[in-house]
Amino acid sequence: MRRQRRLWTFENPNRFQPMSTTSKVLTILILLILGGGVIFLAAWDMPPPSQKVEKVIPNDKILR
Repeated sequence: MRRQRRLWTFENPNRFQPMSTTSKVLTILILLILGGGVIFLAAWDMPPPSQKVEKVIPNDKILR
């Protein structure tokens, strides 16, 4: 008889239970989406804001 490989699930923390195929697919899908989002944000060349900002600083606040 072939022994079934067991992976950890959070349904019962006191013992190991095999993960269903649906759980494996959802876990892999979520990891792929998160990984893709991280890669997208790391590779995105976001342009800097092009609006001018002018602020008047009173002479009393300038340290000498």
